[in-house]
Amino acid sequence: MPAPGGAVAVQAEWRVLRELDFSAASAVDLKTSSSMSLDGLTLSRTNPNKCTTFGTDGSTGLRMVQTGTGTVNANTSPRLGAALTSWGTVAEGAELLVQLRWSAIATPGDFGRLVVSLGTSANSMNAGPMYRSSPGQWEIGSVVSSGQYTDRSQALSGSADRVLEFIFTSAGVRSYDRGAWSGAWPSPAAGGTLLDAIGAPASAGRSTISPKLNNAFLGVATYRTGGTTDITVHGLRALIRETAP
Repeated sequence: MPAPGGAVAVQAEWRVLRELDFSAASAVDLKTSSSMSLDGLTLSRTNPNKCTTFGTDGSTGLRMVQTGTGTVNANTSPRLGAALTSWGTVAEGAELLVQLRWSAIATPGDFGRLVVSLGTSANSMNAGPMYRSSPGQWEIGSVVSSGQYTDRSQALSGSADRVLEFIFTSAGVRSYDRGAWSGAWPSPAAGGTLLDAIGAPASAGRSTISPKLNNAFLGVATYRTGGTTDITVHGLRALIRETAP
């Protein structure tokens, strides 16, 4: 217990940074355009040459069809996002929650995946749905840019218009399955099954947290080493929660 009269740390409520409805966005070909604007946020893309299709289609969302080899840990994946400070006001030490509405359009190769990515090109945390050719199912998976993976063989509840939730902290990221899209975003951190967790990337003697919220990039990326990763992102919602004395 704190000393009499001492401060007690309490968590604030989740507040929305941005809600991105890719299904309502105008069609933009990100293979030829370097960026797009949505909800007042400029989203920039990298590694478009890994895709045969990369962009919003004007009706269902952001479609990424990755046929060239590219991985998040090597910083060669196709990715779309922006500096987290562009999403809204963030404070160091806060928790970031991201809800992802997605669909798999086709069966990818083994370890084909979609991730929510937070970090820098040198140090990032990434979590999302991945496909395993054996036993032939979509599962949850995480990877940090130092090459650390989780592979828990934990099946997702589905791959057609589903919602996943990720909570990022300085310690790592936790992943939740929130089930089928109901027509509205679910209440944050209020349900679902904890499927996976992975620690933040670390190296010997590291004395500072990396990635930091005040210098991190937030976005989505696909991942492919074989076959074709064909994914649609219908929407994404980012929320923040600070701890206050």
